[in-house]
Amino acid sequence: MWFKISGKTVDFTAPVRYTNTLDALEITVQSIMENYKPPYRVMVTGGVDSQTVLLAWKWFGKDYIPTCVTYNGDYNRHDLVTLGKFATRENISVEYIDFDLFSFYESRYFELADIYKIASPHFGAHIGMTENLDGTVIFSGDRLPKKGGAIAVPNVCLYNASMNRSMVPYFLIQTPELAYSKLHTLSKLSSEYQLIQDQYLTKVEILQREGLPVIPQDTKYTGFERVKEFYDQYHSKIPNSVKLKYASRPSKRAYDLLFRYPLEEKYGYSKFKYLINHL
Repeated sequence: MWFKISGKTVDFTAPVRYTNTLDALEITVQSIMENYKPPYRVMVTGGVDSQTVLLAWKWFGKDYIPTCVTYNGDYNRHDLVTLGKFATRENISVEYIDFDLFSFYESRYFELADIYKIASPHFGAHIGMTENLDGTVIFSGDRLPKKGGAIAVPNVCLYNASMNRSMVPYFLIQTPELAYSKLHTLSKLSSEYQLIQDQYLTKVEILQREGLPVIPQDTKYTGFERVKEFYDQYHSKIPNSVKLKYASRPSKRAYDLLFRYPLEEKYGYSKFKYLINHL
């Protein structure tokens, strides 16, 4: 990796050949094909980050398999509607694989958590659902924002897992050129151009201006909304001592009480410090 993680500091400072986003996407795809084994399992949902990565591989890659994991049949189907529209428009064939998420949470989840320091049931599920796939697993991630995020306590487990498996944990920061491409775009925008306030719509606007014809979701989903609803039925069975222990946390839902807060407590939830180039 070109960036460095030390304790709670992520160092993104590096010599960068700042370039436009389409060129940066090509550089990144070529770099992955040169350094990782095929086939390339591009993990996708209905989000615009997934669409961006799919376009990159359609335009510049080979030996890739767009792969979408469904949970217990249809528990995340609401998050995949836009993926269907996008794949049809772009004539991309997506392989759908079903995963027993509920069994995973009740068995292997905590075992993997101890291996990779998982502090998020969402990203823990991403590790579990892909551990038996062939080739190289590629997750989208996100590009660097102005304050240098992209890696945080919830998703650093993907980085940890990539140390043991053929995995690209964050495609959109896999190379410094792509990581900094959004900031490069923003630095080139006219001072008269005012980004709209909504962060999601701003993201879509930037991608489209960069030449990526992504389709925004009507509602931005995580894909775990219905999973949380499933676990709501178990709330009454959770001991009062557990509810009291996490009473100060923002969510009182069973999903978080069972699978999120115990691991946040175990592996810490302090924020990362970021070092980034100044454009």
